[in-house]
Amino acid sequence: MIKFFRKIRYNLMETGKTGKYFKYAIGEIILVVIGILIALQINNWNENRKNKDKELAHLTGIRHDLESQIIDLKNITEVNKSSVKIVDELMNDYLDNDGFKISDSLFFKFNQLLKSPIPSEIKTSFTEMLQSGEVKLIRDDSLRNNIIKFYQNLEDKIKKANQNSIGVHNSSILPIIQRNTV
Repeated sequence: MIKFFRKIRYNLMETGKTGKYFKYAIGEIILVVIGILIALQINNWNENRKNKDKELAHLTGIRHDLESQIIDLKNITEVNKSSVKIVDELMNDYLDNDGFKISDSLFFKFNQLLKSPIPSEIKTSFTEMLQSGEVKLIRDDSLRNNIIKFYQNLEDKIKKANQNSIGVHNSSILPIIQRNTV
């Protein structure tokens, strides 16, 4: 490589075209720099496009998870409405008969009351996003923070719902069944 530059320098000095060579060399350098800058810009554009695609995929996944969560909560609401209806029937039967009349329907109703569903934590997309470290891909800080807070609160609410359900069954329903069906 050094021999090549020596040869060029020698040829230029001999011919007296040093100024033209430097202009040509500067032009080449400028073209190379422009080419590199264009390549970097294209690479940045491509990375931004990929990040936007990942952001959209994560947000779409979270939306699907939330829709599933809503369906789960609607199903739980229906079961709870059914439980309230059963409790109402049991109370009326209890008052009408001065206690519970042991029958298959009584055991069926009590059994239904013991099947209290607990909301599920449906957060597959959020968990995947956290584990991959791609939470920062959500460019809207407010949206990102609200999603994180939602899932933190969801976990707490589900724990409390589970504790409440167990508490109601153990302290309210089971003792009544035991006292009044022996």
